[in-house]
Amino acid sequence: MEYMGSEGYFINQFLSPRTANPDHNLDDRLSLPLSIVCGIREACGEDFIIIYRISLTDLIEEGQMSWNEIVELAHRMDEDGNVFGVQCWYWMA
Repeated sequence: MEYMGSEGYFINQFLSPRTANPDHNLDDRLSLPLSIVCGIREACGEDFIIIYRISLTDLIEEGQMSWNEIVELAHRMDEDGNVFGVQCWYWMA
């Protein structure tokens, strides 16, 4: 199963410092994607492959996750044995 935490999708909006509550620290912002993975893992078992996808950049000047925050998210996802997929592309409608 792959779920999208990138390109302005719902989960990405909770991760981004520009759209998250300004009082929320990194742990607060990471709680939604991590709890989703935990719920999927509990429901589907240890052998079920979970891929979490995130953009390395939101292609905006201010308010995107820092490199250190992205690395921290990847480490936390990896602790539970999940696959962390990254991409960087731009779509203009």
